[in-house]
Amino acid sequence: MGNPETNAVAAAPLRALSVKAQNPEKLFRFLDWLVDDSEGGGFNLGLYGVEGTDYTYDKAMNLIKQSTSYADLYKKGYNNPIRMHSL
Repeated sequence: MGNPETNAVAAAPLRALSVKAQNPEKLFRFLDWLVDDSEGGGFNLGLYGVEGTDYTYDKAMNLIKQSTSYADLYKKGYNNPIRMHSL
């Protein structure tokens, strides 16, 4: 889904850690997972919720159909995509 290169570029400002990080490799793996939009990655989970519950993805059309409103996702603790795209 989407374009991994674009997702990685959009999240590039997030790829910084404190020099005091106790496990920087683990934190970078987490940041990589956050921008990974492949199956099992965190990008779509954080943005759209749980596939099959909060949204469906039509691979043939490359189309995501949201079944849970962004407001409700935000209440559940997911990212606010409207805010993310306006930065």
